Amino acid sequence: MLREKDGTGVAPGLLKGARSATGGDPGAAAIVGRWSTNRKRKIVLRLLRGESDDAVSREVSVPIYKLEQWRDRALAGIDSGLKERENDPLEKQFGEANRVTGGYVWTIVPLEKRTVYMQALEQASSFRDIRPLSKFFAQLVREQTEIPAARPAK
Repeated sequence: MLREKDGTGVAPGLLKGARSATGGDPGAAAIVGRWSTNRKRKIVLRLLRGESDDAVSREVSVPIYKLEQWRDRALAGIDSGLKERENDPLEKQFGEANRVTGGYVWTIVPLEKRTVYMQALEQASSFRDIRPLSKFFAQLVREQTEIPAARPAK
């Protein structure tokens, strides 16, 4: 006697006691729903430590091809992370700033001299008179060459 098939194309009752192709219980992977990054990381680390793809696949009810995708993505992430961090971000900023300034000495305008700086800048911007601004920076460069300005502590 033939059994009728349900919407999945499998006769009801035939799945009882059956195992999936990965060796787990049917539908076990579906129970998980969405795999968190932390759970994937733990599984990928097991694979990287040398555990058998087949054994891990059976245990967690995830097809081997999916485990291989997770492992490949993780290794790509490691590679890109190492490439990005080869240069210290602060060193990169310093190099860029040095390139922009053409290697000229940096001059830091102390907060207490801000008003004088703004007045000299206004003269240069509004009246095209750069003498006050030039004198201001010349004085700052002399002072900061003798005693460099304090840098923020790391």
